[in-house]
Amino acid sequence: MIFKLGKYKRYRKILGRRLYTPDGRDLGRILSIKVGKKSGQIKAVLVELPDGTRRELRVFKLLDISNGAVIAEVELPQELVKKEERPQKKDVQKIELVDIESIEKTLEEFRKKINDIREKYGKLLELLISKEIDLSIYTEVKERLDKERDDIRLRCERKIKEIEDKIREIDYKTEDLRKKRSQLYVKKVLGGITPEEEKELQIIDEMYRSVEELKKKLYTIRQELVSLCNQI
Repeated sequence: MIFKLGKYKRYRKILGRRLYTPDGRDLGRILSIKVGKKSGQIKAVLVELPDGTRRELRVFKLLDISNGAVIAEVELPQELVKKEERPQKKDVQKIELVDIESIEKTLEEFRKKINDIREKYGKLLELLISKEIDLSIYTEVKERLDKERDDIRLRCERKIKEIEDKIREIDYKTEDLRKKRSQLYVKKVLGGITPEEEKELQIIDEMYRSVEELKKKLYTIRQELVSLCNQI
């Protein structure tokens, strides 16, 4: 059931915003609200949960609606009441085992191969123009170069896809890390973060920066490979 706002238009601005609990848990997007006729206060909200399902949540207290988000004390369904696992640093360390040096070496190999074949094309054309070779020989050699070029391009495209898959894998494996980081920052902004959680946030920030630096290197290498592939 989707509730209508009726005359309570002052609450319209919260529609479409993300709903968070005081401890920073993301409950999803607000689709509609239910307002008490006598109190004029929000009694319940209909939200689209992160898994795509819709649930009506009873609202006990609306705490904040600034910065594009809504923070409220709500009654959680039993399936949403679960203990959250803390991100493990060892899991991020596994991700960091990506051999960047090997990937960078592969990039240099592609750069050399592409420069070499472009130079061969250039010299072959010069021989034809200077009449050192005839058209039949030019065509024969060019066909061999074309096959070599196509092979390089195919391997280059495969390496690009491999890097893109690795970036997606990193994003998937660090999804809980990013969520936990967001939750702790919400608590920090609201002033409800404990000393233990503050220390946890520092550790998570260190892990997050390490992961983002790795992704940045991979994105840079990917872009260079795309540029090289476009040259042949």
